[in-house]
Parts: sequence; structure tokens; C-alpha cells
Amino acid sequence: MPTNLKRISISLPPELEHALNELREATGVAPASFIVEIMSEAVPMIRSITQAAIMAKQNNADAFQVLGEALTEAIHQGTSAQMDLIEANRKIRKSAGKPRKRKND
Repeated sequence: MPTNLKRISISLPPELEHALNELREATGVAPASFIVEIMSEAVPMIRSITQAAIMAKQNNADAFQVLGEALTEAIHQGTSAQMDLIEANRKIRKSAGKPRKRKND
């Protein structure tokens, strides 16, 4: 089926290829789909790095501030994801501790 998406060719180190293949086996998610998802979420970071690189080439001291803000946002997103995982784990443990109702009860 034709696509409007741009295709590129990349070379993967063996450990990354292995990890992506394991992910595919465990989840059924194709490596290319996973990479696109991860990279799509990284667009703001990519843009921040690009902006900081342009500023650094111009000897603009604000380049470090742009990178710092991008890293702060990345840390915030990581912390938020970690809190979501902790909450999901708590809910699973809580529901696992409850006795299940039997059909005959």
C-alpha cells in the first residue's frame, strides 16, 4: 500500500537490533513502528537541540538555557511516566489482593 511517509535507511548496532526483535516477539509491535512512535514523541527535544545548536554556532550564550529547559522538560516527562507506572502497579496489586467472586456464590 502506498504511503506518504518518508522512508529512510538506518544501520542498527547489534544490541539495538536484538532489543527491537525481542520487543517484537514479546508485544507484536514491529521495530519500525516502535521507532517511529519513539521518534515522534522526541520531536520537541529534537527541535530544542536544533535550536541550541544554531545558537551555539552563533556564540549565543542562551544555547545552554535552551538545552537546560529541554532537559528539564524531559525529566518532568520521565517523572510523570514513572508516577503513572507506580499508580498502575498499585492498582494491580490492590486488585490482586481482593478475593475473586465465584459464579456459585
